[in-house]
Parts: sequence; C-alpha cells; structure tokens
Amino acid sequence: MIWNIPASEYHPFYDTYVRHSQGQDPRVMLIAGRDMLMRWYEQLPEDKQEYRYAEGKWTPKEVLGHIMDAERLFAYRAFRISRGDKTPMAGFDQDPYIPAGKFNARSLHSLLEEYQDLRRCTLSMIAPWEDEQYLLVGNANLVDISLRAQVAVIAGHERHHFHILQERYL
Repeated sequence: MIWNIPASEYHPFYDTYVRHSQGQDPRVMLIAGRDMLMRWYEQLPEDKQEYRYAEGKWTPKEVLGHIMDAERLFAYRAFRISRGDKTPMAGFDQDPYIPAGKFNARSLHSLLEEYQDLRRCTLSMIAPWEDEQYLLVGNANLVDISLRAQVAVIAGHERHHFHILQERYL
C-alpha cells in the first residue's frame, strides 16, 4: 500500500513520529490511538493528573493538551496539502503553548471531551482522501512534506507521547 513512506518525503525531525507508523495505515492508528489514550487517561488516578516526573516536565494533562495542539497544527497542514496548497507554512514553538493552554486548570473530563471531538474532526477530514491524494506535497517549516507523511506524523506523534506517558507517569 502507500504507507511505506520514504525519508525523502519529510524532514528528519519527524523521523521518530513517522517510524511509529511506518508501514501501518495512520488512519487506523488514529482510531486505535484514541482508544488507547482514552483508556489510559480514564485509569489515571486524580492525584497523578498534575504529576511531573521531573522539574520542568509536563503533567499528564499538559501532555494531552500538547497532543491536541500538535494535532490541530498537523491536521491544518494536512488539510492545506490535500487541497494542493503549495504556500509554505511556518513552524511553531510548542513551549509557549503549554502555559497558554492552562490545561492543569481544566478538568480531565473536559480535556478528554475536547480530545475526542478533535479526533472525530481529524478522522472526518481524512476519510474521503484517496490514495493518490496522499502523494501530494506541501511545504512546512521550509521543508517539503507529503500528505501521507503529514498524516503519519499526527499518528506517530501521539504514539510517541503515549509511550512516554506509560513509561514515566505511572
């Protein structure tokens, strides 16, 4: 199928994320990822929701907020690429997003509802795309990226952070 993505279709920075989904259909991974993340957060004790495993590290609520922020940005890029938009898209600095998002001030329930809504929107957006569309190329962070690589980044980024949550928070 089309999911063996060559490194020439994305910037090396995204290699970790693309490797998490290499050879797998990221559309399927987005559904599985949602289910895994929901189960993990639903089992998270209340006293661990704002736990930091080290100074300056994000809390589980902030990690969820970061996953959502990144998905919005990556999905926006994918949307533009899917429409044939060749206009270069700027990068983003994730660090100011966390304090601005005020994720720890919100209930975990409200964050999970937003997460599910966001994932529904992402899945709805990519559902009608056909295989040949995934070969379209756009430009983000001054580097060309294919649509299939951009969608793989969404799925792989979530998987990357899910592994960190499993290893360092419980």
